[in-house]
Amino acid sequence: MKNPQKGFANIILIVVIVAIVAVGGYFVLSKKSTTPTPSQQNPEAGVTKEPNQGQGASFVPEQDRIQITSPKGGEKLEVGKTYDVRWTNYSGKEPLTIALQTTAPDNKVSAKIVTSNVPAVSTGSYKWTVTSESSEDKYKIEVYPAGGRELVGRSKDFFTISGGLLITITSPKPNDRVNLTQPVTITGKARNVFGEGEFDISASYLLDNQKKVVARTLATCNITGNGCDWTSGNFVDFKSTLDLSSSPVCYVSVEFYKRDDKTPQTQPFYVLPLYLFGNENCQPLVKSDDSVDTFVKNANFPKSSGVNVFINVPAQDLKVFKVSYGEPQDCPSGCFFSNATGIKYGNKIGWISINDYDQINVSKLIMYDFAVSDTYLYTDEFSQLLKSKDDWVYQNAFLPELAKDKDVPRNVLLKIANGLSSYIQPSLANNLLENSAVKNDREILTIIANLPVFSGDAYSEVRAKARALLK
Repeated sequence: MKNPQKGFANIILIVVIVAIVAVGGYFVLSKKSTTPTPSQQNPEAGVTKEPNQGQGASFVPEQDRIQITSPKGGEKLEVGKTYDVRWTNYSGKEPLTIALQTTAPDNKVSAKIVTSNVPAVSTGSYKWTVTSESSEDKYKIEVYPAGGRELVGRSKDFFTISGGLLITITSPKPNDRVNLTQPVTITGKARNVFGEGEFDISASYLLDNQKKVVARTLATCNITGNGCDWTSGNFVDFKSTLDLSSSPVCYVSVEFYKRDDKTPQTQPFYVLPLYLFGNENCQPLVKSDDSVDTFVKNANFPKSSGVNVFINVPAQDLKVFKVSYGEPQDCPSGCFFSNATGIKYGNKIGWISINDYDQINVSKLIMYDFAVSDTYLYTDEFSQLLKSKDDWVYQNAFLPELAKDKDVPRNVLLKIANGLSSYIQPSLANNLLENSAVKNDREILTIIANLPVFSGDAYSEVRAKARALLK
């Protein structure tokens, strides 16, 4: 398959658009290459980076992301009270993570995970008890799936939290990675939470929407053995040691509870999210081969991680692999990295997804060139396998790449079109409409022209485009 050539008229058009908009950059969509955006916003200025956009970069348009319906912004929340976090527009099957994004008075942005492994539902809610936060900061809620940070939805505007700061953590910081083979020492300052100089701490995780407790302990302000002034209402130092060695998962929420008769032990006044390492569950084995390793090496990704082959079908000479690279991004919300996903099928190899937050030159990366002969890639068996291993890659990278490739068999394109009525993904429908093989296919166009009206009618534009092509 050949890249479309850009004519002189297109160059003039791009120049005019750049001159009018004057935003300092543009991106060009091409058949087998990507062009990075010229700059990314500083996350400390309150804007989260977005990946390079273009062919192969799994950039998700705003309308295809999770939509937060509560808290939307403008609300005044209180520490200790419970509120509903609500969202819509999620079609994936990966469990969800909920995080609290914080913007300080100096516009520095941080965030911490409120909970993870929330069951995947298209329209859902989560009961959130507001923990101790600074009244001087402003906040947004984030919701995103595991492995699909690009689908993150955020409150449209800021809300506030009042009720007084009860605790500051010195170590470890929210979302730090700690070695579970050693006791974890937690230190900080707290006030108005002690009973006889102590308060309770527990570590837990969610499984099937049920809390599973890993460990319990106490925090004490009597660090030296000489007592402490825990009744004054002033901040005093505390220390605690937590044994997480029995944890079967790689992420826990460490919850802090007041030691009094008024506050139920189901309502923590603070939550410290931690990532764990040090056992087999948290350090998956990496399997690769020379051809994949060479292909990844030639990509010249900065600070590349090891290659993770997460699908291996020897009978089909097929491997699907992933590599992370670059600097950690948005660490307060979980430290994700730029990443790329590729396919090696027989003697062919190429990328199907590039989520680049590091502004590398992705235009020279080799994308996978689908052909009619790639029969196994079009089977239900492979689709189910990829969905089971990485639903986000299947839905937001693999399907979009198939949808816009004119060499993909018609029955596959027809199946993608029929699937659009079971989830909301306008960008996937647009990819079909941009495919030259679809533009003259009245059956597929008719399916798109009659897509159902969901909440917000995200398909209104693609329905109109399909109807225009049918005329």
